[in-house]
Amino acid sequence: FKLINDTRGHLAGDEVLESLVATWRSPEHGAPPVIGRIGGDEFVVVLPGYDDARAADWVARTQAASTAPWSGGIAVADRSDTVHDLLHRADVSLYEAKRARRRDGAAPDRRLSEPHSPSA
Repeated sequence: FKLINDTRGHLAGDEVLESLVATWRSPEHGAPPVIGRIGGDEFVVVLPGYDDARAADWVARTQAASTAPWSGGIAVADRSDTVHDLLHRADVSLYEAKRARRRDGAAPDRRLSEPHSPSA
């Protein structure tokens, strides 16, 4: 998004971000995703009730439907996780996905870091 902002202006960058978020909010079975912007081009997407496989599938489908490439890091919450734990694992997963994208081209990122199954 920095490249778009720098070359085409912030309005164009905002339009790309709005399009991306609209793709993320497309109807899903179950609870809708909760989306928050951390800063710049970093977001948190909470997918209530998703396990790691379903979250990875959501990332792959939304990447395929997006007009702009993006990378996603996945961390599935365990009952003992703090918000800090969860965000840290998602951040590690995101950087792994970005490294894989640079190494492998624009293939969808389905990397999971330290997968955790939700506790019943």
